[in-house]
Amino acid sequence: MAFAEAPFCAVLFLALGLVQRLNKTATWKAVLVGLLMGISCLIRSAGIFAVFGLVVWLLWRRSLKTAFWFGISASILPAIWMLWSHAHMPATSGLVAQYYFDYGARWLQDVRHAGLGSILVMNISFSVKSVGEWLIPASISPLLPVFYTILLGLGCAALADWAGGPITAVALATMGFQIFWNWPPSERFFLPVAPAFLGAGMALLSSRPAFLRIFTLVIVAFADIYGIADLAGKYGTERYTGFPPVYSFIKTELPADAVILGDDRVWLFTGRKVVGMLAPMEYFYLKRPDSELAFFMGYKDVARQFGAGYLLAAPEVRWDATFDREEQLSTAIRADPDLERIFSQNGVELFRIRTNRPGSLGSAAP
Repeated sequence: MAFAEAPFCAVLFLALGLVQRLNKTATWKAVLVGLLMGISCLIRSAGIFAVFGLVVWLLWRRSLKTAFWFGISASILPAIWMLWSHAHMPATSGLVAQYYFDYGARWLQDVRHAGLGSILVMNISFSVKSVGEWLIPASISPLLPVFYTILLGLGCAALADWAGGPITAVALATMGFQIFWNWPPSERFFLPVAPAFLGAGMALLSSRPAFLRIFTLVIVAFADIYGIADLAGKYGTERYTGFPPVYSFIKTELPADAVILGDDRVWLFTGRKVVGMLAPMEYFYLKRPDSELAFFMGYKDVARQFGAGYLLAAPEVRWDATFDREEQLSTAIRADPDLERIFSQNGVELFRIRTNRPGSLGSAAP
């Protein structure tokens, strides 16, 4: 699944191409390109750090006026969104609402409890693997740290090149953000980063003999073909295969205004509102699966908070990417008297949250 990275990169790469054409007196062009970058920030908040990287790059080129107008205009749309979202916050608070609406508070909480050192060590390890896999298949993972160092060096070297500077600046800013952020980065988070290293490598190889350039392209092409085939096999045999029947059931049997506690893909394939539970990442960094389980066992409180009337449970549904206690959680869900199972197929189960039992979830709702 493309998630938000595909449209984010489409807008980001277009803006990068236009940034390359800005000169020191291009005030109105800088404003327009900044507004375009602002759109990328609305797609993914990581775009804010891409803007920061580009402003630094423009200042490095001594384009002070251009950097000022670009930075100001790129901030307009994110500022409007932040003001609007804070004016429409959920009436009740909680860890789930905090995850979706208050990134800063969630980050500070995880840093305070898990420690910044633990986050950095874990994120750097994930970054090495994720960046390396954009060029080298995971099956030869022992070489990834070496290739990661080489690619990072090529990216830094490209800052001296006018044509490669903008995307490299964005890549370095993105990598810095992901290393400090309270979520272990994966390949999809580094999608905007991959072209910088590949482009920098080819730029530095452009003056080398033809056989060396051809050899490099063959290696990259082989890695891409291998990696795509490997991913296709995984997606075809391991992920999402049991969900089409429950999606059809939801679309035909559940009301249009139904709210479901479960996986975000429910909204994508059925149009029904869905609330996902994301556990505080401090549990992951501190390796506390029991704390994660206790958090997920509070699903009824979350359902009450967001008005969810249904709960989706399945082996392939991980409400949190780090959770490894699905079987324990599934057993607790099946034993809950406040849940009525209305669908079961391929290991996927959909429950209606009872509202007419004394002391049940529904009767406790305000």
